[in-house]
Amino acid sequence: MLLKLTNNLTKKVYEFDNLDDKLTSRIFYTLDIQLTEPMDEGEYTYDLYDEDGLHKASGLLQIGDYKPENKTYSATTEDHGYIQYNG
Repeated sequence: MLLKLTNNLTKKVYEFDNLDDKLTSRIFYTLDIQLTEPMDEGEYTYDLYDEDGLHKASGLLQIGDYKPENKTYSATTEDHGYIQYNG
């Protein structure tokens, strides 16, 4: 199997080839991965492919103690009421 990790900020791609599924679950893949180089902390998109190149799974994962910056927006009016938009 081939696992591709793409950093969502830097877009740097890491590939891990010749991985074997440990078959410990019928609904999850279990893979042993050895990092050969330091990776940036943050959010990554993963894509998993089988030996024939067929896409098997994708999703998000996090490396390190990365904490995303959450921004909160609020709309207030002078009289602390609500704004209604008619569309």
